[in-house]
Amino acid sequence: MKITLNKINEDYLFESKNKTSHSILMDNTSKTESIVKGVSPMECVLMALAGCNAVGIVRILKKQRIKSFELNIEIEATKKMEGTFEIFDTIDAKISIDGKITKSQAERAVNNSFDKYCSVSKILEATATINHKIILNNIPL
Repeated sequence: MKITLNKINEDYLFESKNKTSHSILMDNTSKTESIVKGVSPMECVLMALAGCNAVGIVRILKKQRIKSFELNIEIEATKKMEGTFEIFDTIDAKISIDGKITKSQAERAVNNSFDKYCSVSKILEATATINHKIILNNIPL
């Protein structure tokens, strides 16, 4: 796995690319002097958490032969100071799934993704508490 990062202006704007040239823009979201044009590195981490679990959930549901469903993941996090830098303290994920899926299928997919298969979850668990709740067809489980 390899990524590159290049500074693209005289401020804090960077473009990061993977080996297939897919890119994201990163910026300092706490700056006050100019317009923010990208996501912060810490927001990228939360996006990675959502994306990693989305892949896991979809993979598990497809193995259960569930093909048509909607998936939305919303992440909120709090940070705390650890020495001279901030780390995530608590991360709350709300996973909304809509489709012809049973409660046990949804719970299995989400719990296995967060607890067994998502590498990003495992990395973040070292310093943060990760909570997740499932909303299936608009009903909290």
